[in-house]
Order: sequence, then structure tokens, then C-alpha cells
Amino acid sequence: MKLRKIHLVIILTLLTIFGSLFMVQASNMFFDDVFNIQVKLTKTTGIVTIPAATVAILFVMATLYVIRLYKHPDCFKRLTITYSIIVSCLGLIGAVTSILSGILIYGTMTSYHPFPGYLIIFLIFNIVMCGCGVGGALVLRKREADKDRIKVRVSYVFKTIGWFLFISLVFNRLGLLIGSPSYIYWRNFYQTFPTYLYLLLPVFLGVLKVFQLIGLFDNKKNLILALVAIGLNVCFFAYTAIMGINDTGFVSSISQLYPLERMAAKPVELPIHFLAYLGVGISLIITNKKAQEEAK
Repeated sequence: MKLRKIHLVIILTLLTIFGSLFMVQASNMFFDDVFNIQVKLTKTTGIVTIPAATVAILFVMATLYVIRLYKHPDCFKRLTITYSIIVSCLGLIGAVTSILSGILIYGTMTSYHPFPGYLIIFLIFNIVMCGCGVGGALVLRKREADKDRIKVRVSYVFKTIGWFLFISLVFNRLGLLIGSPSYIYWRNFYQTFPTYLYLLLPVFLGVLKVFQLIGLFDNKKNLILALVAIGLNVCFFAYTAIMGINDTGFVSSISQLYPLERMAAKPVELPIHFLAYLGVGISLIITNKKAQEEAK
């Protein structure tokens, strides 16, 4: 099953938009729960985050699946069954934790937290996920064996984990950017504007990876764009770090974007993002170099 380039771009765009909305919801719930536990307001709400998190992870896994399928079209059966099993497990976990949240945490499935109908909505989402995953795996078992097989090595596993984390970060940053008009401090927006632009950098890196995957640009253009991304990463990081050293108003204005900074009162999250973007930029350059060597 070979995906066309235009189909790949459309599917990844839709997954990114919807995945970012679910991911930022799950992330906000998670950080709220961690903050509540930290200030000893509650110790029991962590489980409530899981039903939303499983749906968010579904979109991340779907993105990985589509990319893998484009690169390995002759491994359709094995890839689809593998990801179907993962989705069914996620759905089962989400459904069980939805029910447990209703019983143990709120005493009702119609709780208004974090919004009315949350538990019921995500219970349905997760049941559908579980059913579709099981059904897909059972149906494909009867399909003839794949012509090719992906060699699962240690490097493949680590690469998959790395891209899973990066895609999750892309979804989180884009989701925050989409929702940013609701919490931007407009009075000092002229100062925080570069920081909001910083939210687009992982999306830019992801787009570069897709362009590299489909061969949209030649190796020279890919190299230049990767270097531009690394340069922007350094500039945005330096600006945000310098502005946040002494200006508490600036830190307060971007606290929604870096919740770990607010809770830990230490520069934890921003350097992690900087290193993640730097690593992806370098990996794009390395991949580009390999492509040049193969072309020779």
C-alpha cells in the first residue's frame, strides 16, 4: 500500500491539527494535577488525566504509523497489526481509567471537571479506539504476508522513541499556540511575541522532516533550512532566557507556555526544548549528509 505524497501531507496535517488540540488538553490537565499535588491540594486526580492522554497518544502513534507506512509500503500488514494492538491497549487503559475516575474520584460519570461530560466523552473515545484496534488486527490476520520486513534493531527502537517524544512536543507547542489568544498578556505582547514564535519552531522542524521524506527539496536546500532552524533555535532560546532572568512580569506572561518553570521555580523546561530542537536539527543535517553520500 503506497501512499501518494499529497495524501501523506493531507493526513499528517489533519493529524497534527487535531492531535495538538487533544495533546494540549491532556498536558494542561497533567500539569494542573502535578501542581495540585505539589501544593497538597489533592493527591488523587492524576488518574483523571489518563483518558485524555491515551487519545492524545493515539494521534502521535497514528502520525508515526503513517510516516512508517510511507517509508515501508511493503510492510503494510505487520505495521498495521502492530499499531492496531498498541491502539487497542491505549483504548483499554483509557476506558478503564475513565470508569475508575468516575467511581473512585468523582463518584459519578457526569462530573463537570475539567468540563461537563469529560469522562463519558473520553470513555466513548477510548472504547471506539479499543474496538477499532482489535477489529483491525483480527481482519488483517487473514491478509497475505508482507513482501518485506522492517529490521527492528536497537537504533530503530531509540529512533522511534525519539520521534514519538518529538511529535508529542510538536503537538503540545502547536496546541498552545492555537489556544494562545485566550491567555496572551496583550499589554506586553511586544516583549513575548518572539517567545510565541518559538512555539512554531518544532512545527517547522517537523515540516522539514516531511519535506525531506517526500524529496520536495534538494539536499542543498534541506541543509540550508536545517541550519536556519538551528540558528533560530539559538536566537529564540537566548532571547527568552535573557528576558526571563530578571523580568518577573515576562516570566508570568509566558508561564502558560512553560508550566514546569512556574512549578519548579527553576529553568527546567526551556533548556529541554532547546536541546530537543537542536538534536532534531542536527539529525536532519546528518540525514541530509547520508542522502548526499547515497546519491554519489
